[in-house]
Amino acid sequence: MGRAINWKKFSSQLAKFGIADKEIKRAFKVTRYSDDAYAVAIASEKLVNQFKVIIESHSLKTRSAASNRGNSHLEKVDGALLVANTSGNVVPYNHLFKKDRLVDTPQKTHCLIIENLECFLTFEHTFHFVSNHCDFDMDIKDIEFLWAAGNSITNSLIIPYLKKFNGQVFCLFDIDQGGLSIYSNLIKAGLEIDNTKFLFPYDIKERLENSKRKACTKELNSLSSNYGLSETTNQLITLIRHYKTTIEQESYRYEF
Repeated sequence: MGRAINWKKFSSQLAKFGIADKEIKRAFKVTRYSDDAYAVAIASEKLVNQFKVIIESHSLKTRSAASNRGNSHLEKVDGALLVANTSGNVVPYNHLFKKDRLVDTPQKTHCLIIENLECFLTFEHTFHFVSNHCDFDMDIKDIEFLWAAGNSITNSLIIPYLKKFNGQVFCLFDIDQGGLSIYSNLIKAGLEIDNTKFLFPYDIKERLENSKRKACTKELNSLSSNYGLSETTNQLITLIRHYKTTIEQESYRYEF
């Protein structure tokens, strides 16, 4: 329009949208009048039009738009998958969750969320372990086994499905900061703590005492973020701090 602008502020805003400095210099011809006043002319209509597309794409909260801006991880995936299995099935199946799709209704009364893939793939053996070593007394026919895939189980699209179970949500997580954080995130996402049970072996003290998986000072200090959530998690945190060790649930496989 022929009017002077604050070029420093303008170019800074372009940079915030991920536009490279060398591209900005190619797109505009700049004449300085003073510290804050510049005459700016378009040197490349093609580049300026590309800048417009990039800027407009920032209003689109999708992974594809974020990828066009250079980093798809800035936005969440539009949907979620939950890998599951039940007794008698050889091959796991998926639940698909999307904002515009009705949430599935569980076909089983309870679910057992298993953090690690190896233990999930051998879920029937895992079931026998928790039945024999944990406070768990359920019929395998009443259980849907779910793979947590780390913290992915806390995806906001999956939480409504977990809330639909008429019985209890059992959690078999590692006895460490990671497992405790996943459990904490489930509770913070809205699962009822009375119906969401963190499973651990009866002989947890002996297991931690004999564990070769040492907890570093940083991990021990980070446990404070989950203290106060429940009596169970408080007990586990106290034991981890006392023995300065943690447990991966894969170690349970030695007893399958």
